Amino acid sequence: MTHGIVCAAQPEAAEAGALVLKAGGNAVDAAIACAVTQGVVDPLMTGIGGVGSALVHDAKSGKTENINFLGVAPASAREDMWVDAIEGETADAFGFILRERINALGHQAPMVPGNLKGYDILLHDYGTMNWSDVTRSAIAYADGGWIVRPHVYFYAMQDEEAQGRVHNTDIVGYTSEGRTLYLESDGQFKRPGSLIRNPELGRILKNIASEGIDVFYKGDIAKRIDEDMKANGGLMTQEDLANYQAVRAPALEGSYRELRLATNRPGGSGIQVLETLNILENFDLSCLEHNSAEYIRVLAEAISYAFNDKRNEVGDPAFVDVPLDTLS
Repeated sequence: MTHGIVCAAQPEAAEAGALVLKAGGNAVDAAIACAVTQGVVDPLMTGIGGVGSALVHDAKSGKTENINFLGVAPASAREDMWVDAIEGETADAFGFILRERINALGHQAPMVPGNLKGYDILLHDYGTMNWSDVTRSAIAYADGGWIVRPHVYFYAMQDEEAQGRVHNTDIVGYTSEGRTLYLESDGQFKRPGSLIRNPELGRILKNIASEGIDVFYKGDIAKRIDEDMKANGGLMTQEDLANYQAVRAPALEGSYRELRLATNRPGGSGIQVLETLNILENFDLSCLEHNSAEYIRVLAEAISYAFNDKRNEVGDPAFVDVPLDTLS
């Protein structure tokens, strides 16, 4: 591809995608290279242990596919297992506060990760390159090191405790390895300009590059995760990893005035976007001064109604009957 734009939160990730385009890869190849690199240089935002969702539009067929590789609870989890541990809700209504923060910190907290499964589907069905091609930059940054950028530091140090959530430094510093990698001796995240090397992550990425994602979901890495979980009272097992499947479906579609919209399906939050726009379609926003009090009030009310509907009606489609036609 001779022309393209790569957008990412960190320049190293964007550069990784651009290098793939220059090497002849297509947009999907570049997106995967970008995402894997982002997981190295911005570890609190994404990574191979994370989850995600993708929309892919095929210009030839005109079809848009949604691939949800969101996290799922381990098979041993039960809907009522933490009922007695609930202490309240976060200040921004974006989660619940549990005793000892067991839902956010420690070996019982993780969902079964989906990123690598989703990336693999994208690469196989829409890309042109292989895993060794798209992990090259990520491996180089893991082995050689990456510079802590100001926004990485800012996010790591912002006061999540004020909302009732676990502080990000407690998350990355939960293990001795994490503390050594990411924290200063005073417990704060390493300062902007610091160099972080993560050769163990580099080794894992090299294994994925040479053996594919089965090494993570069914092979040696899965076995190591299983052993660590069992040793520390965790919920996730090797079987959970081996059984994980991404969900593929046509994109959820809607419209806003004359525009056709495509977004992800539940359990993603695309349906909230569609409902918000459906509400706003009933208002002539052009009559309101941009960012005036009335303009912001209308937007805020629309977002609030859609958020409440999502909160009350939307969940994992495997367990919840989501009223798509009503909300979108």
